[in-house]
Amino acid sequence: MLPARRVFLGWDRAPLEAAVEWLAGEDERGAERSLLALPGAGAVRALEERLAAAGQGRLAEAEVVTVGHLPDRLLELPAPAASRLVRTRAWERALRQLPAEAISALVAHPPEDGEHRAWRGLADTARKVFGQLAAECLDFAAVLDGPLAAGKRGERGRWKALVQAQGTYEHLLARADLCDPHLGRLAALAAGHGSTSGPAVVLVGVAEMGGLQRRLLEGRVAVSALIFAPEELEDGFDALGCVRPQPWLEREWALPLERWQVAEGPDAQARLAMDVIARWEGRFSPEEITIGVADDEIVPFLEGRLAEEAVFARPAAGMPIRHTAPARLLEATGTVLASGRYEDLACLLRHPDLERRLVAALGEQAGSTPLAELLDRYHAEHLPGEIPARWLATGERGSAEVASALASVARGLDHLMGPLTGAARPLAAWAEPLRAFLDQVYGARSLDPAEECDRRLAVALASLGRALERAEGVPRDLDGDLPAAEAVAVVLAEAGGTPLPARPPAAGEPAIELAGWLELPLDQAPALVLCGFNEGRLPAAVETDGWLPDGLRSELGLPDDARRLARDRYLLEAIVRSRAEALFIGGRRSASGEALLPSRLALAGAAGELTARLRHGLRAVEEPRPAVAFERVDTGLAAVRGLAPPERWSASSFARYLRSPYEFALHLAGLETLDDRARELDPLGFGIAAHEVLQRFGVGEAARSTDPREVRAACREALEAVFDQRFGPRPQAAVLLQRRQLAWRLDLFAEVQARRAAEGWRIEHCEWSPQDVILDVDGEPVELVGRIDRIDRHVDGRWAVLDYKTGEKGVTADGEHRKKDGRWLSLQLPLYALMARDLVGEEVEPAFFQLGSTERSVKLSRLASWSAEYLAEALDQARDIVREVRALLAGGAPFPEGEARLGDPIRCAVFGRGLIGAGEGDDEEDDG
Repeated sequence: MLPARRVFLGWDRAPLEAAVEWLAGEDERGAERSLLALPGAGAVRALEERLAAAGQGRLAEAEVVTVGHLPDRLLELPAPAASRLVRTRAWERALRQLPAEAISALVAHPPEDGEHRAWRGLADTARKVFGQLAAECLDFAAVLDGPLAAGKRGERGRWKALVQAQGTYEHLLARADLCDPHLGRLAALAAGHGSTSGPAVVLVGVAEMGGLQRRLLEGRVAVSALIFAPEELEDGFDALGCVRPQPWLEREWALPLERWQVAEGPDAQARLAMDVIARWEGRFSPEEITIGVADDEIVPFLEGRLAEEAVFARPAAGMPIRHTAPARLLEATGTVLASGRYEDLACLLRHPDLERRLVAALGEQAGSTPLAELLDRYHAEHLPGEIPARWLATGERGSAEVASALASVARGLDHLMGPLTGAARPLAAWAEPLRAFLDQVYGARSLDPAEECDRRLAVALASLGRALERAEGVPRDLDGDLPAAEAVAVVLAEAGGTPLPARPPAAGEPAIELAGWLELPLDQAPALVLCGFNEGRLPAAVETDGWLPDGLRSELGLPDDARRLARDRYLLEAIVRSRAEALFIGGRRSASGEALLPSRLALAGAAGELTARLRHGLRAVEEPRPAVAFERVDTGLAAVRGLAPPERWSASSFARYLRSPYEFALHLAGLETLDDRARELDPLGFGIAAHEVLQRFGVGEAARSTDPREVRAACREALEAVFDQRFGPRPQAAVLLQRRQLAWRLDLFAEVQARRAAEGWRIEHCEWSPQDVILDVDGEPVELVGRIDRIDRHVDGRWAVLDYKTGEKGVTADGEHRKKDGRWLSLQLPLYALMARDLVGEEVEPAFFQLGSTERSVKLSRLASWSAEYLAEALDQARDIVREVRALLAGGAPFPEGEARLGDPIRCAVFGRGLIGAGEGDDEEDDG
């Protein structure tokens, strides 16, 4: 047995170029055919392309693998290897068989028998930890008998339980004629397999490897390690060319400060990357540039910035399968099956592929309104919590049509998802129903591989199909009964291990590759920009958990923080020295606003430089400062064209114009924000519900009662009826609380109402709508419309026009209508008095009936300024508004912004406001 041959190729040129040159020389010298092992899949592809271009001979036929696949290539296992899915299921079965005291030693709160996801998570952790140990030729017993032998760390109970579970796990696999691949490799090594037979192995730029790989290679006759560093640094590498931590942790080389810049957030990092590329002034083509990504949240920003420059951002790692349409469909389906909640159903039905399938199947039953709009309208009206067993409808316009269309859609979805319902069953038994569900949605689609969306769909479906095949292959003895939702989660986890390859650039299409950190050392592009150069991203945190903390990892010889830092210090220097250009960009904050720290790789350097480097790392590159969220900006509101002046005006229309003419114009155009963000009744919805309750009370026998208890009981009965009709038995949790809040207000109302009845007032009309009330404006009449909440009559013949208010503003009727300087805010009560004139005559008392949340805020607020002159002024203001609207629409001029109430982010954006504008909503019912 000979020691591995270390070959230092330097780092002043492209690494793979140097490697191919060395391999070509070996080929010319008649060296035997080699098996080439590289750190990652990207480097494998790049070397294969270079070897193919090198021409003929054995070099072009060399086999290239990742170092992780080296044992599978050189060792023959004693039994078929269990797949990751089978191993996870076997670990779950083994853990479930542990005694109660053993499982309690593993987790503080052991899962209940039906908590499938928790058991799967525990099994997944056991599988991963076992795999990390096995990669270093260890198992759970080695931990118990090694670092924990003396009982330190107080965790012997945990590892005893794991040793017991491992024994059951191995027995389960053996009974299925399978083996754990890690244990199978160790057994093959122990039997002497792979020590001398097979090709010579050449390690190309492999900076780290596990103990099992070392044992495999240390027993072979011919191993060469190509090291991309100068020979004078040989002490920094072990016999197999991997990094020895201490020399690199002690090395004083520092990243030049001019190669390190800091931007504010992810988008600022992407902009800075584009600026750096622009400063190269065309010295490199897009194909000669790589953008490294150490933080995945920056990728969308980079893709967007490159798209603005008509450059294709090609992610080297491809797209995760979970981001594809079929996987998202299965995920949303599983969520609905697990939760039964309306919001999850709405998310599922918004999936474009499912919506297309349902609409095609239902035809006219689905209606003509887009499904997303139907879902949002139903949500806005009923705020459902769980999926309705009966789709509700109120008397409001369009409500019945929405309920009917959604009921048809729900029946169609039930038909598609029928095979996924029913009792729990083995995972293998769910494969065919899941396959049938996907076939129902996608089976009729004809795909063109030349179209990118079709290519993605085909690859994703193929990947899910393979995952379903593996699910079918789980031996019954290793399987357990699962509900459909959990089966979906298992299949998605199994399919998620293989990414969807990015499309190749089209002919003539400029493209820049986005590559991960470990792909960069052997990347061939002479120019590099790396984003995400922050602590926790680089060096990446070692994957630890409560079972294998960093200190225990060090004692066991597993990869730990120090080894990761040393490896990355070497890789950083090799990257910088082998490229014409390399710049590293960090951020001060994440997309969520979390503060980020500079990478330790940037802070390391010669003694005495730390302060300067910290100062440099805390100073972000200056860029134009955006308008802060609460600053007003020039909105540039466009003219609203193509609208005819309204012929019907409500009191709320006049109020809306007085507040914001532009908001009035948007409303006139029929534009509204419709979504399903609400989790409770907004002020307008609360007011509508209160109005409906009071309308029911007002037409009942108790409306004339002078007994507060009788009034209270009637209001409570009306409240229950309204909420049951509008919101059903299972609304959002907050709606149940709001029902109690309204009940409290109604109890206070009952006291005031009973006293008013005792004073001689009787409710004559509720929600009364007048007919043919005309306001003449320059010989062109407009109709005044609306619903008056309540009209009362006193036993002495007096009349009162009342409008309910549920807001908490505490304003008077006078203050609600006019400012102290005389400017009008609302024309509501004067217009109501005019509209009711034919019924009540000239003499009337306009007032607000306030329903606040305290005794003092439940009262009548009369319009003290009321007079014939007051009414005349109000009508003159109404005429002026009608004239202004006619003039603006005729001239095509923009409507002034005014003081809009911005109740949602979309309206905030229209009016050029930030988030500070959100939350200001109308608090009363629209009377139009």
